[in-house]
Amino acid sequence: MRLVHKAFLFLFAAASISVGQESNHEEDISELPSEQSVGLDGIYVLEDIEVVAFSEEDANSGSIMGDFFGGDTGLSFGSGFSSTMGGERLQRILRPTLGDTLAGQPGVTSSSYSPGTTRPIIRGLDGFRVATQIDGLGTMDLGPESPDHGVAIDPLIAKSIEIHRGPSALRFGSGAIGGAVNTITGIRPTLIPEGNWDATLTTGYNTQGDGKHAKLGAKLAEGLWAFSFFTSQHESGDTSIPGRAWTQEYEDVIQPRTFDGGPIFLSNPTKTLPNSYHDSATYSVGASFGVPDSVEFGLSLTRFDSNQGIPYFYDGTATGRPFGQSHTESELSRIDTDFSYLPQGGWGPFSKLTARLAKGWYDRNEKFEGLNLGDIELDEGTDFTGIAFERDATEARFELHNGDRDSLLHGITGTHFEKSRLHARRFTLQVAGTDDTLLKQETAAYYSTQKLSWEEWSLEFGVRGDFGDVSRTDPGNAFVDERTNTFSQSMSLGWDTARIPGLVRFGAKLTASLTDRAPSAVERYAFWDNESLGNIIIGGDVAAVFLDDIDGPLDNEKAKHIELSFAADWGWGSAILTGYETDFDNFIFLESRPDLGFENTAVYVARDARIRGMEAMTRFSLWESKDLEQKLELELSGDWMESRDLKRRQELPRMPTAKISSMLTYEMPSWDFHLELRRSFGSGSTPLEPIPEFSTSPYTLLNAGATWQPAWADDALTISLRGTNLLNEEIREHTSFRKETSPQPGRGVSVELEWTF
Repeated sequence: MRLVHKAFLFLFAAASISVGQESNHEEDISELPSEQSVGLDGIYVLEDIEVVAFSEEDANSGSIMGDFFGGDTGLSFGSGFSSTMGGERLQRILRPTLGDTLAGQPGVTSSSYSPGTTRPIIRGLDGFRVATQIDGLGTMDLGPESPDHGVAIDPLIAKSIEIHRGPSALRFGSGAIGGAVNTITGIRPTLIPEGNWDATLTTGYNTQGDGKHAKLGAKLAEGLWAFSFFTSQHESGDTSIPGRAWTQEYEDVIQPRTFDGGPIFLSNPTKTLPNSYHDSATYSVGASFGVPDSVEFGLSLTRFDSNQGIPYFYDGTATGRPFGQSHTESELSRIDTDFSYLPQGGWGPFSKLTARLAKGWYDRNEKFEGLNLGDIELDEGTDFTGIAFERDATEARFELHNGDRDSLLHGITGTHFEKSRLHARRFTLQVAGTDDTLLKQETAAYYSTQKLSWEEWSLEFGVRGDFGDVSRTDPGNAFVDERTNTFSQSMSLGWDTARIPGLVRFGAKLTASLTDRAPSAVERYAFWDNESLGNIIIGGDVAAVFLDDIDGPLDNEKAKHIELSFAADWGWGSAILTGYETDFDNFIFLESRPDLGFENTAVYVARDARIRGMEAMTRFSLWESKDLEQKLELELSGDWMESRDLKRRQELPRMPTAKISSMLTYEMPSWDFHLELRRSFGSGSTPLEPIPEFSTSPYTLLNAGATWQPAWADDALTISLRGTNLLNEEIREHTSFRKETSPQPGRGVSVELEWTF
């Protein structure tokens, strides 16, 4: 089967590059009136990644129509909603973590375990199904391996953020069923022929958790070379919350808590979430050498440190955890190199060659500190490191770009290699000893994503084959090894016309995908305590020894996806509507399993499942001055989804709730104001087996902000004021394992000063 896959991929790539490159696109975009709110003005360039947009201004503001119609395969997105957020739009939604930054986008929510640990969840999919990237390569943290680990990216370093779906997501992995989130940083500077120097200093304060942050970045470019550096620091104490930390449902489970000395009633924390602090720091330097617009070589070194507390958790079982608190310490160091070559006149159909290579080292320690409860002696002095991870990873990507946006066919054909080694050392309190597990994973992938354009029609298609191996060595030196071969394909057919009366433009896209994802080494072989989740995590292959309803080893996860989207522009506004359904064979997820008989456990299980939903967004102008220097715009969006565990005939656990959002913006010379209102409708029905899942209540989130660029400072100084959760609502994200004990922060006000020189 491997030979069949390789042969198919080879023939596909050969056929792709052999198609003629002359475009028959006869549309004269220069004839569009300049007054239209959406116009095809050019290409917005972010470092070496081109995002086809309808104008540079629209790319910065996240134009709906630019995303829908512009999808440049492999560089933008192929179907449904797509967002390339940069400039002012990104600054409005920027938060301390990547998950919180993207949480308000249609179809996107955030995991939530503590204020410093969030990951983006797309259409209910997380982990390995949402590939988190930094400048086109993986983040090399343990985020995909465990939902509480977060993403080792400081959003302050982001120049823009892309969310890829459809055929282009295959560029980042066959497992990216939910999509791929790529953060463009500019850590490695781009050569500028005429030379340039710029630097930015930012500092800010947040009343929420007495938080402070600062960053300093600079870039110097001079013809054949460029140099840059960046550093940032975040410090935040325990966050304030609107009311009590624990829900009544949770209190009913844990009271009274029985320790060795007898029953003890625990006090529900109020107004402040204890041990919810978060500190992080990022340091990076980068350099590029070569000939501008011809050949370029880049190198960067990056370090990301994080230290955060984990609010107290008790699982309510007789063999529960000792009394105390935990915190985690994480360190990520990585080296990135990249090479690009633009041959004069091209290499036949090829227009560009790029190569990227990264090496990363990640360490994480989850530490427990035993405490007494007032005058009651409990577990003070019972301190230990519950689990320590050491991971080193290598990733490489080589790509050939063929054609350009005026070609009949253009896209990317490439190879992708990944190799990782994860050493997990866990401390078992019951036997006062340690166990070591070594997990290894290797993958070689071949892919091609292409876009064929003809008059009003476009066809985007992508294929990817992954050929790999996962292995485990346990404390007794027992060795387990499994091959992991997968093949995925996706296709999107689009229609784009300006011939419908009353509309400037109308478009429709139909996307179909068959994706195949191999279970990871962690999903197969994990067996360790997880302080953040309050569970022992057990891989599916290991759990098959204990549970009769799990067959090991885990099989590949297969997804059949269908999606239909419509977009319209009527001159003063635009809108997109999307509906989708994904059917899974062997959907792999963490399920709470109390039937194993020791502590609280969560097991990776595989079941047939279905997820379907709808998303909508519209953006329109409410008012615009005659000189076009002032404008008032309103954006409305919403999403709804439902999920089903087809075996248990119930909902899947920890799925996002429906929400609607609005963003009102007012822009004028030197000033920018925004008001965001979001309504989440609560969880409704929840899974009942094997144990009932805690529910979540509706909430209303109100955020507001203002930005001022004084005219006397020549736009070199920016002062921002922002308020979050201004209604001081109790917010619990249903996607979290810890929703019943760790609510979101309450009301907060922040101020930030940014000076560019």
